[in-house]
Amino acid sequence: MMFSIIIPIYKVQDYLIKCVDSVCSQTYKDIEIILVDDGSPDSCPLICDEYAKKDSRVKVIHKENGGLSDARNSGFDVASGEYIIFVDSDDFIEIDACEKFARFTEKGYDVLIGDAIVEGGVCDLSHIELDKPVSGTQYYKAALLKQKAPVVAWINAYRREFLKENNLKFKYGILHEDVEFTPRVFLAAQSVIYTNNFFYHYMIRDNSIMRQKDQRKNAVDLFTTCCEHEVRFRKIEDTQLQKLLLDSLVKSYLSLFQGAKLYQYGDEYVHKDFCLRNAYTVKTKLKSALFNFSPQLYWHINAMMKKGA
Repeated sequence: MMFSIIIPIYKVQDYLIKCVDSVCSQTYKDIEIILVDDGSPDSCPLICDEYAKKDSRVKVIHKENGGLSDARNSGFDVASGEYIIFVDSDDFIEIDACEKFARFTEKGYDVLIGDAIVEGGVCDLSHIELDKPVSGTQYYKAALLKQKAPVVAWINAYRREFLKENNLKFKYGILHEDVEFTPRVFLAAQSVIYTNNFFYHYMIRDNSIMRQKDQRKNAVDLFTTCCEHEVRFRKIEDTQLQKLLLDSLVKSYLSLFQGAKLYQYGDEYVHKDFCLRNAYTVKTKLKSALFNFSPQLYWHINAMMKKGA
C-alpha cells in the first residue's frame, strides 16, 4: 500500500461527499482511505458507512469526539500505507494528487511537499521551489527566509515510518495543532523534496473553528504552543535558523492577536515580552515595538492598513 489518506470528520455533512469522492476517484489506485468519524452528531457516520460498503479501500473508525488531533492520530494508528496524507473533511483534492506524489516515492523521502489552491478567500499557502532534495532544516530555513513556510499539515505527504520513528503525532486537545506539528516534522526530517503538486483545495468558510468570533481558546492554545516551541527552538545550533523560527512564532501570535481582537479580553492575552525577545527581522521588530507601546493602537493601525490595501 503506497498511500493512506486520513480524513477526520465532525459535523461536515454538507461537504463530506465532495471530499470523499475526490479521494475515492484518485487515478492512482494503490491507496487506502481512512474515514475517522469523531463522534459526529449529524449524518456523517451513515455517509462513512455507505462509502465503506461501496469501496473496499475505505476503512471507517467510529469514536467518541476527541478533536482534530485525536481523530488524525486514530487514523494514523491503523494506517498501513508507506506515505500518509491528511485531508480535512470540508476540503477536497485533485483526482491525480496521489499519482503526482507517487513519482517521488521511490527514494523514500521523509516529506513530499505539495501546494494548495485557496478557495473562498485570500491566503498564501505556497512553498518555495527547490530542484533537489534537502534536509528538513535546510528547507525550512530557506522557506522562512522567503516567508513561504505554511504550517498546515495537509499540504504534504509524510513517510509513515518516519513519523512513527520520531513520535510525530498531533498534540491532543488543542487548536492550531498544525502550528505545533509542522515545525517538529521539518526539524526531524532527513530528506524532503518539493513536488510542484498543486493538489489540495483549501476551502475558507465563515463558520470554521478558526473564524469564530470568540477566539480566546485559540489564543491560549497558540500561545502555549509558541512557548513550547520557544524552548525547543533555542536549542537549535544554527543561529540564523533559530532566530528565524523564533521570529515566526511572533508573527503567528501577532496575526492571531489581530484577527481575534485579543486586546478586548484583557492583559492575560497580551504578551509583550514574548514578542520583544523573539522578534528577529526588522519588520517583526518594528511591529513588536509598536505592540509593546500600545496593543490597541497596534491593532487599529494594522486594521487601517489592511483596509487601504
